[in-house]
Amino acid sequence: LSSHISEAKIRISCPSCSHIFTREEILSFLLEKDPNGEMAERYKRFYADINREPHIKTCPQCCAIKEIDKNLFQGVRWRKNIPRHVTCDECQFEWCFYCHAPWHNKMTCKEYREGEKLLRTWAAQTDNNQQNAQQCPRCKVFISRNGGCPHMICSKCHCDFCYNCGKRRLGIKFLGSHESRFSPFGCKYNLYPDKPILRYTVRGLVAGAATLAAPVAAVGAVALLAVGTTIGAPTYGTYRLVKHIRNKNRARHLRSQSTLSSMNEDSSNVTIEDDDYNLAVEASLQTFKEEMEKREGILKNHLEESDDDSFDD
Repeated sequence: LSSHISEAKIRISCPSCSHIFTREEILSFLLEKDPNGEMAERYKRFYADINREPHIKTCPQCCAIKEIDKNLFQGVRWRKNIPRHVTCDECQFEWCFYCHAPWHNKMTCKEYREGEKLLRTWAAQTDNNQQNAQQCPRCKVFISRNGGCPHMICSKCHCDFCYNCGKRRLGIKFLGSHESRFSPFGCKYNLYPDKPILRYTVRGLVAGAATLAAPVAAVGAVALLAVGTTIGAPTYGTYRLVKHIRNKNRARHLRSQSTLSSMNEDSSNVTIEDDDYNLAVEASLQTFKEEMEKREGILKNHLEESDDDSFDD
């Protein structure tokens, strides 16, 4: 912001996104970074210099220059010729060219200023240790909370902001988030809310230490990875080799056991077949013996009958 203001630029955008900071946002940032208010006063002077010409004004939302016909300011009744309702060519924001405020239909500029003053006064009042309303940092609509955590999401522009401090919720993983006490993006109510200089000092030191520690941590991680690779690679290779040898020996042992079991089964089958053959031979011999005995009996009976016939003759 300081560099832009030094160059007399009042239209300032966020370096990480396309959001154009409003006049109120720029002033609030400057007051936080510079409690003395020197940069804020300088910005106000540049802002007034640009708006010094009556026919040239800047958009209250994106600070884009809006220019109307200069001839309309001529004459006694020039105010009636000037269009009050104008629209920004950049952000399409509708505002009043007279009072440089958002467009207030069916209200005079005086009525709008009085109503806005009352609204801001009421919003700044506290009830049950919290403000009655908080303004969205993007679209500037007032939002009132009836309970819950301070994390708010605007229903109009979907902006994430903190209800306690009214700032957008920003954060980087390495430096912390809005809820962190020592993060430069943290809420001011999380650390020394009544001592802004001490808060900025502590958070600045923490952010500087974290920034310096990041390269050291990266170098340490690379060194640890190199040492781990140097030691771990041979160890892992040896482990894989031993495991391969064990698996190979186990497979050889299993094959030997399967061969022995198959040989035992074959021998048992041969023994069973030999026993069956012997039993069959013995049965055949027994049958032959019985047949021979029968034949001898028949022959003997036949001889006896022949002898009897001879004796009768």
